Amino acid sequence: DAGGRDGLSANVTLCVGSSLVLLAGIYGFFSQATRAETADEMYATTRGRIDTALTHGRCGLFDWDLSRGRMFWSSSLYELLGREPKDDILSFADVADITHPDDIDLLGLAEHLLETGETLVDETFRMRHSDGSWIWLRARGEIQSEPGRPEPPLIGICLVFTEQHRLAEQNRMADVRLH
Repeated sequence: DAGGRDGLSANVTLCVGSSLVLLAGIYGFFSQATRAETADEMYATTRGRIDTALTHGRCGLFDWDLSRGRMFWSSSLYELLGREPKDDILSFADVADITHPDDIDLLGLAEHLLETGETLVDETFRMRHSDGSWIWLRARGEIQSEPGRPEPPLIGICLVFTEQHRLAEQNRMADVRLH
């Protein structure tokens, strides 16, 4: 019976075609997953290299959302302060708690930058190390405009400035004694 064979042939063709489309979809999914895993590995390797370079350079990166008062630190910045690196975003209060109050007013700095439209920062201040000592840091950064973000972040680098500050203070004291 020709009609039965034609129906069977159509069903087999439909089943084989559907199976091929399904296999192509599965192959595409696993291919994309492999590419994503490779990209993640490359990102982790690059981030590790950057953190190593920053640690050896005695500096760390920060990304400060001025309008929300939240800050991201690189793991090297945590290490400079003897703290355990974490991926969490720091609150303004977290950072202010370990910043020396006589050196810098972080809230005032954020308000000043947002009100005036200035984009560059170059500040020297102390932060408390986990052992209780004060570490002098020099923070240099720039506000970066980003599409889709109403309030651009302040992105920069903190360098350990303790030794330079100590030498400058010794020079100042020597000058005072000479006069």
